[in-house]
Amino acid sequence: MVEVFSLRARLVREATEVLAREGVPGLTVRGVAEAAGCSTIGIYTHFGGKQGLVEEAVLDAFVDFEGAVAAVDALPAGRAQLAAGAHAYRDWALANRSRYLVMFAPQMADFTPSDEAVERITRSLHSHTRRVAGAMAAGDVRAGSAEDLAYHLWACVHGHVMLDLFYGRGADDEAARRAFDAAVGRMLDGIAPSAP
Repeated sequence: MVEVFSLRARLVREATEVLAREGVPGLTVRGVAEAAGCSTIGIYTHFGGKQGLVEEAVLDAFVDFEGAVAAVDALPAGRAQLAAGAHAYRDWALANRSRYLVMFAPQMADFTPSDEAVERITRSLHSHTRRVAGAMAAGDVRAGSAEDLAYHLWACVHGHVMLDLFYGRGADDEAARRAFDAAVGRMLDGIAPSAP
């Protein structure tokens, strides 16, 4: 089966691969256009230039990532939902390595997102905080600041995911999945109402 991408999608895909490998300094309008099989005018038409293309690659990844994790919102609020969210987070990151690195890797330091992009990006943390607050209301998480606990859980899951991306055994390795599940369990134990 042959995949057919629109020009816009091809440009975002090619930019994402360059950004994940080389960061913003390695991305050129001409290089991305050539890789996507078009002239540079395609980038200027769709994105206004390099900055717009980088922003679109970041936003495209965040939108897809958040959609994948939001599937857990069908579950009742509580510990099981938070655990499922952690696994959805990891699964998406391992299946979309380049896109995940574009979202979070330090080589994006040269990128300055617009105010609109910052607002869109922060929605992911707000959604996670809302799930933590729901688990708190359900009695599965100790009382306190949902924002602080959400940040703590995100940092722990992100750290595990980055280690898996660079040193792990991969998304299909059951041993790695069980180890991650055990780590998530320990994190959730640490914020349970009965935790010391």
